[in-house]
Amino acid sequence: YYAIRWPTDGYDPHAAATGRGRALFYDTAASEVETLYERRWDEESQTPFYTYEEGGSPYQTWYDDAESLGYKYDLVLERDIQGIGIWALGYDGTRPELWEEIETHFTLEENPPCPAETTARIAHRPDLLLPLRAFRDERLARMPGGNALIGEYYRLAPRIERLLADHPALRWEAVGLLPEAAALARSLTAGQGDALDLFAFRRAGRFLDHLTGATTDPELHRFFRKADRLLRAFAPAHD
Repeated sequence: YYAIRWPTDGYDPHAAATGRGRALFYDTAASEVETLYERRWDEESQTPFYTYEEGGSPYQTWYDDAESLGYKYDLVLERDIQGIGIWALGYDGTRPELWEEIETHFTLEENPPCPAETTARIAHRPDLLLPLRAFRDERLARMPGGNALIGEYYRLAPRIERLLADHPALRWEAVGLLPEAAALARSLTAGQGDALDLFAFRRAGRFLDHLTGATTDPELHRFFRKADRLLRAFAPAHD
């Protein structure tokens, strides 16, 4: 939640420092970008910075904002890191955007709509939720990054619900796939002996492709790609 202002030997990213840096609060850096300087982006470090001249010498100020912190929070969720650290609370002043980014990544609606439950209700097959929940709790949650993927699913559930509501063909594809998804879950959960149906596996992969193609939401794209990689990770052991 702070920035470092460096005297440098140029205006390009990663120019050499010519002296000691000076710390600024985030709210100061954000205000300077809004009123004085142009925000620039360094693709290599995935962080913003801005440059200016003072006394004939170039200066660069590097900091984190909501976008760059969002990428870090994505990594926290992806690698199942159990928290984040901030130095220091209050450095954002009264600006809301950094707290809003935390809320976007780490809070759930009190009772978020669950796409699997809605699909089971439409199919009149609530019994098919049992193997899905068993797979979630007994297999997926014990895998590296599994809890993060589960949390991401519930965080994104309202958006997935809206996507299915806006595309009835996808909703009915989900309804048709539900029995096969339950069979896949049974086959992948320890101690349950259904043989893996590779045709169902491929249909599930196509469904994820269809979901990805139906949205421009980058977070949904990333989640569907992770789910597809999970499917593929199980394939060799059961082929």
